[in-house]
Amino acid sequence: MGARRHVADLLSAANLACGVASCAVALKGRPDLSLLLLMGGGFFDGLDGLAARRWGGTRVGVLADDIADGVSNGVAPAVALWAALGGVEGVALGLLFAGFTAARLVFFTLDKGNGPDGVFRGLPSTAAAVIALAALVLFPASPALVGLLVGAACLQMVAFDTRYRHIGRAVASSRRYRRWTLGFLGLVGLAGVAFSAQLAASMLLTAAVLYGFGPAARSLRVAARSSAVQVSSPR
Repeated sequence: MGARRHVADLLSAANLACGVASCAVALKGRPDLSLLLLMGGGFFDGLDGLAARRWGGTRVGVLADDIADGVSNGVAPAVALWAALGGVEGVALGLLFAGFTAARLVFFTLDKGNGPDGVFRGLPSTAAAVIALAALVLFPASPALVGLLVGAACLQMVAFDTRYRHIGRAVASSRRYRRWTLGFLGLVGLAGVAFSAQLAASMLLTAAVLYGFGPAARSLRVAARSSAVQVSSPR
């Protein structure tokens, strides 16, 4: 059992390696490969949490996880934004995204014991990174549109009153979620191999945007229904 406590750290190291590789390919002008490595890092990130809950972890486990997430979900997308857009826009968006991701990760680290199990407060940084990199793949000639999507993702990351389902734990605990998730990722992979990286990126972007704005849309719907009931009720 003692050796198993290091499994989570090894998986965090794999996540970190994906993040470093994601930075490297982004500098070579390949946001599509950067997005693919981000997905790989997210896979290892989900596994390291599962391993830590099952076998425990080491003293450096939380720090290693945070560093890996910071590189994969914060630094790599920031580098990709700077490399793809260049100029003031690229620098500004890169710094903006990295700063908001750092704030999100710090809050998440400090808030680990304060929320319901299986729920995130604020948009997870992995989903925000998917939005940023997928936007680069799809709209390389439209910095304004990329900036709009990145800005929206940044704001959702620090919307700490908004609750998001922990996808990794949902997948681990529910066979139905596993089937849906694996089926979707299989379709994304097939789209990327058989058709184009743009099609795969559009599927990931759509899923990330729906996930990101789903809670806000539900809150708006509840508020609208409540307002309608108040208006229609007799005085």
